[in-house]
Amino acid sequence: MSDELGTRVRASSAVYRDAGMACALVVFSLFSPLAAGFSAIDAALIACSIAAPFTRRRWPLATVAVCAIVLAASALATTLPTGAIGIAMLSAYVLTRHVRSPMRYLAAAVLFAGDVVATTFINPTLSALPMAQRAPYIAWSVTLLVVAFLTGELRRRAEETAAKEVRQQLERQREEFERAAAEQRAHLAREIHDIVTHSLTVIVAQADGARYGSSPDEALRTISTVGRESLRQMRGVVGLLRGPESRTVEPLVAELDIDSLIANSRAGGLDIEYEVRGAQPDVLDAGTTLTIHRIVQEALTNALKHGNGHAELAVDWRPHEVLLRVSNCFAPGSERSLHPGHGLHGMQERASLIDGSVTAAPSNNHTWVTEARLPLHRNDRVEP
Repeated sequence: MSDELGTRVRASSAVYRDAGMACALVVFSLFSPLAAGFSAIDAALIACSIAAPFTRRRWPLATVAVCAIVLAASALATTLPTGAIGIAMLSAYVLTRHVRSPMRYLAAAVLFAGDVVATTFINPTLSALPMAQRAPYIAWSVTLLVVAFLTGELRRRAEETAAKEVRQQLERQREEFERAAAEQRAHLAREIHDIVTHSLTVIVAQADGARYGSSPDEALRTISTVGRESLRQMRGVVGLLRGPESRTVEPLVAELDIDSLIANSRAGGLDIEYEVRGAQPDVLDAGTTLTIHRIVQEALTNALKHGNGHAELAVDWRPHEVLLRVSNCFAPGSERSLHPGHGLHGMQERASLIDGSVTAAPSNNHTWVTEARLPLHRNDRVEP
C-alpha cells in the first residue's frame, strides 16, 4: 500500500514539473510573436513547448526529432524566434537525460553541429551581420546548449546513482534475509534432530527392554514421559515456523535441568556416572541454557546408541564458563561407524552461537570423548 502511494506521489510530482516546464517554454516562445506578430514557425514552437515536456520520457527520440524539424524550419525564418532557443535547450536536455548511450551522444553532436551551422551560415538575420557581431550570438547559443547538455547529464547520473544505491540496498536486504532464513532452518534442523533422536532412542531402548524381560509398566511410563516432553518441545519448534519473526535461538527449554536428562537416559538403559564441580548460576542466558541442555542431551544419546551401556558425565561450573565432558566406551573395531554426523555438527553450531566450542573424537582405550567449553556471559545476549 505504501509503495503504491509513493508511486502515485512521484507520478503526480512529475506531471507538475512537466506542466511548469511547458508553461515556462510557452511564455518564452511568446516574446517574438508579441513583438512582430504570429507566424507558422511561432505556432510550431509553441506547440512543441506544450507537448515536448510531457512526451520526453516516453518517446525521447521522437520528441527530439520533431523539435529538430521545427528548429530547422526556424533557422530559415527572417527573424530569430525566441522560442527556438528554449526548444534547442530542451532538446539537448532530453538527449542527455532520457536517451540511451551511444545514441544520446551521437544525436547531441548532430544537434550541436546543427546549431553552430544554423547560427553561423543559415539564419538570414545572423548571416547578414559581420562575423565580429555574429560571434556573440554563436557563443551564447553554444553556451546555452552546453549548459542544457550538462544539466541533463548530471540529472541522469544522479538518477542512475540513486537507482544503483537502491539496487545495492535491496541486494543487501535479500542477502540478510537469506542468511536469516538459513540460520532459522539450521536452528529448526538442530532442534528437530535433538528432540526426535533423543526421544526415539529412549523409546526404542524401553520397548526393547520390555520385550526382553523388563517391567512393561515401567517401560510404558518412561515412554509416556519422554513422549510428552518431546511433544511439548516439538510444539515450540512448530511455533517458530508459524511465528512472524525469525529468531536464531529460542528458549524451548525453560530452565536447565541436567538431572532430568540423566534420568531419561538412565531410563533408556544407560548407566551414567555423574560428577559436578562448582555451583550452577541462578540465572542463565536463554541461549546458554538451551545450548547446554542440547549438548548434554545429544552426547548422552550418542552414548546410548553407540556405547556399551556406560557413560561418564562431568560438569565443571566456573565463574565465567562451564566445561562439559561426556565419555563412553565403544566396541573395538567399530571406529568406522563413529564418524561425525548431524549431531556433532549441531553441537558445534550451537556452541559457536554463544562463542563456545565443542570437540568430539575417540581417545585411548576405545573411548569416545565429547568436550564443550561454553561461556556463561555474552555481550550479544539473545533475549527470549
